[in-house]
Amino acid sequence: MVSLSLVLGWIQQHPAMVTLITIGSVGLALLYASLVIVALTRMPADYFVTRRDSAVGPQGHWVRPLMGALARNIAGWILLLLGLAMLVLPGQGILTMLMGLALMDFPGKRWCLLYMLRNRLVNRAIDRVRSKASKPRLIVPRE
Repeated sequence: MVSLSLVLGWIQQHPAMVTLITIGSVGLALLYASLVIVALTRMPADYFVTRRDSAVGPQGHWVRPLMGALARNIAGWILLLLGLAMLVLPGQGILTMLMGLALMDFPGKRWCLLYMLRNRLVNRAIDRVRSKASKPRLIVPRE
C-alpha cells in the first residue's frame, strides 16, 4: 500500500494540478464524444454496402491519395488504441474502435467491421446516434 499512499500524498500536495488534469480530461472526453457523433452522423447510410476504391486519384495522380491513405491509417491506429484503452477507462470504447477500423486499410477490414456492426448492442448504439441527428440507419449486409 506504499504506492497508494504516495499517490494520495501527491494529490494532496498538488490540488491545482489535479484540478487542471481533471478539467482537461473531462474536456477532452466531451470533445472526443462529439467528434465520434459527428463522424457517425456524416457517414453515408450505405457506407458498408458500396465499395470505395481510391488507390489512384483523378488523372492518374498517386501522391495525394497515398498521403491521404497514410494519414487515415495513422488516425485509425490512434483511434483503435484509444478505443482499446476506453474499454477499461471512461469513454465509448467499442464505437471508437469501430471508427478507427473504418479509417484503416488492412486485409479483412470489411469482415472485421461487419462482425462488430452485426453485434446488436453496437448497432443499436449507432442507430440511436444517427436517429437523433435525423439520419437513416446504417445498412449492414447480412453476409
